[in-house]
Amino acid sequence: MGRIGILYSDVLQAAVKLTAEGKNPTVDNVREELGSTGSKSTLAPLLKRWKAEQQGTIGSIDIGIPPAFIDAMKTVYDNLQTNVEQRMEQAQEAHRLELDAMAETLQRQHEENTAAAETNAHLTEDAARAQQVFEQLRAEQRGLNLTLATVQAENAGLHNRLSDRAAEIATINQQLTYARTQFEHYQQASTLQRAEERSGFEQRLMRTEQELTSSRQQCSAQQLKIVQQEALLEQLPLLREELGQLQEAFNSERQQAVLISKEHSQLSYQVAQLRSDRTALKDTLVTTQQTLDAARMRFAVEEKEKSMLTERIKDAEDKLEKLREEKSSLLQERATLQAQALMIPTPTESKLS
Repeated sequence: MGRIGILYSDVLQAAVKLTAEGKNPTVDNVREELGSTGSKSTLAPLLKRWKAEQQGTIGSIDIGIPPAFIDAMKTVYDNLQTNVEQRMEQAQEAHRLELDAMAETLQRQHEENTAAAETNAHLTEDAARAQQVFEQLRAEQRGLNLTLATVQAENAGLHNRLSDRAAEIATINQQLTYARTQFEHYQQASTLQRAEERSGFEQRLMRTEQELTSSRQQCSAQQLKIVQQEALLEQLPLLREELGQLQEAFNSERQQAVLISKEHSQLSYQVAQLRSDRTALKDTLVTTQQTLDAARMRFAVEEKEKSMLTERIKDAEDKLEKLREEKSSLLQERATLQAQALMIPTPTESKLS
């Protein structure tokens, strides 16, 4: 149907004017003559009607065919022409839609191909970087394995040294116990001897009061030294406890080294799955780096603890050597006092003299 405002008379006038000007009265020319108004589907039937009327008029004049027959033929021709043009327009519209769809499909495929090519390039770069990281991790793992073997050997040597030091400390403790027993027996004998000397030589003690006072002062000094030595001996269990704590710390560090070795095994397994899960690999790499840093710190702390343990053992040996020297000096002083006590003359001997 035509839009409101476009009539057959308008199309008739425009076609007659175009014919008078020597132009072909096509649908586009008629529409332009009407001021670009009306659609082609509206103008085409009206223009066909005009052309049919023009052909009927010419035919009836030249041939003399009855008008009824001409009208019937014209109606059939108009219907066929209308159907053909509508089908052509529909086919053109469908063809245009198909072309647009194909263009969109080609554009999408081109974009998808471009994106796929970029993704493939990124995947190739990621695979190359991952391979480099894997090689670096493998090299670091070899270095850590060598370091771990070295540390284990050093730990075995340190363990043997600790065993030797423990045996030496046990021997020193036995010697100190034996020396303490002898000192107690000697102290008891000295007490009995002093009691006998006091009961038998009271007059002699009166004369030698100053000498005995000085001897008592020396004994007090010696007793103070003995107390100090006993305090040092009481510190030996503390040193043993410290050695036990250091041994426990060493065992815990060795367990941590075993755990580090297990973590490296897990890391190797995770690197094998690099192509299937790149995100998990990055997290694993970060975790592995942190673990390696912690292992290096623990190794440094262990080395520091080894040096501290060596210094403590050396200090303990120095203290034991000092105790032996003081014990020897005390024994010499006691022997000197005994000799002085034997050299003091008795009252009977003084009368005889």
